[in-house]
Amino acid sequence: MPYQPLKPTPCEEWTVRNLMSHVVGESIMSVCLLHAADAGSAMVGLDGDILGDDASAALAAAAFCRVVAFGASDATERKVVGGSTPELRRFAAYGAVPTLRR
Repeated sequence: MPYQPLKPTPCEEWTVRNLMSHVVGESIMSVCLLHAADAGSAMVGLDGDILGDDASAALAAAAFCRVVAFGASDATERKVVGGSTPELRRFAAYGAVPTLRR
């Protein structure tokens, strides 16, 4: 299936590209938090176009980085300092690895 960035998703406000950007941003942020970034630093640069010209490559790179970071032997032992956003509090509450504990 070809990449169709403007196609809608089940959430009416989001396109495929919006959703991909969200997933890439969450991956980048979670890797930063896992490596002791504070909440503000973890979100720097995530408010613009983080997908660039090749959204599929951006998604693959972010996923790879997240798998490597959370695959570290001490990943589940690290402490993440939560911030003021619900996302950061969620990461802190789950020990920064909610997607791996399913």
